Amino acid sequence: MNGPRVDADLVARLTPAALTAARRRLPDREDQLDAVQDGWLLLLASADTIRDPARVSRWLNTAVGRQAGRLARRRLREIPSEATADHWCPWVPSTENSWLLTDRDRTLWTLVSRLPPPERALVEPLAFEPGLSHRELAARLGISAATVARWRSRSLRRLREWSTAEGMRL
Repeated sequence: MNGPRVDADLVARLTPAALTAARRRLPDREDQLDAVQDGWLLLLASADTIRDPARVSRWLNTAVGRQAGRLARRRLREIPSEATADHWCPWVPSTENSWLLTDRDRTLWTLVSRLPPPERALVEPLAFEPGLSHRELAARLGISAATVARWRSRSLRRLREWSTAEGMRL
């Protein structure tokens, strides 16, 4: 064996830099460690081909970077199961839930369009800017805060009644 001698000291010295090379392409710590391990295995398999021991660090970092790139591309092609998708991305609805949400939203906005124009002008900002106070809505619409409270109450009551008639629950 003409290549570098791989021992615990060499592993301890080169692994931090190898992890940095993996971290550039992989966000997940487990994947980073896998790429570093694969790089070390490649180094062990190819140790005879490395003529200059001073270049082992560069060779390992290049190998780890390539392994990390392969692993990153593989992760992009993976199609997670529903359980995995729910676990990692709970805010992403399933296809069925997405369709139901779209259908519900379409129905709700159809009901909003049936409101009288002044109430519709009040409900739309409430939907897109829920943090607005009655005073802010009143200033925006040019009406009193008391009117905002009455219109809001009336329009939400109508929407609840209409949605119940449509078979929806708000």
